[in-house]
Amino acid sequence: EDATPAVIKKAFRARSKVLHPDNPVTGNEDLFLELNRAYRILMDPDSRHIYDTTGNKDDESFKTAEELYTNFVKKYPLLEQRLPQVQIASYLGITPETLSRIRRQRM
Repeated sequence: EDATPAVIKKAFRARSKVLHPDNPVTGNEDLFLELNRAYRILMDPDSRHIYDTTGNKDDESFKTAEELYTNFVKKYPLLEQRLPQVQIASYLGITPETLSRIRRQRM
């Protein structure tokens, strides 16, 4: 099903209240963190596209756009400043606009 961002946000908020670690009855920190990770993936168009295309549900191998960029910078610190943004975005499989947003947030 193609859930809209509004539907995803509503479902996330309802479930996060139940799983929040501060909830003494139903709180579960591990599930709460997993829910937040899923929410970030589903709300980011590039990450959601990758998830929808690959169907990958393995937390170890599926990365958000932010995680892909962070790993790139750690692995290739000198290339970040030498390559055009469009080439880095292409390598990571994300749009240049998403990469620009990630870089702005890191400042």
